[in-house]
Amino acid sequence: MIVRWQLMFIRAYLDVESASKGVMNGDQTAGGDSVRDQAAVEEAILFEANAFALASHFLWGLWAIVQSHISTIKFAYLVCTSCCC
Repeated sequence: MIVRWQLMFIRAYLDVESASKGVMNGDQTAGGDSVRDQAAVEEAILFEANAFALASHFLWGLWAIVQSHISTIKFAYLVCTSCCC
């Protein structure tokens, strides 16, 4: 379900980007090469975005661990991470 929404966003983003460059995604070369190229670009962007999201979650998790040990604020940093993600 989430991947479907991500792909919808990526396609909309690529449509706007290509329109600003004067290229329409509907233009196809012989054999539908542009459709395959479009799918490859979408897959690459999806992979890259998910890799950066994973890295972000990891770093926020590390931050929560550090804060739970050094912060003087009475807040359950480690408990909060399980409810938000």
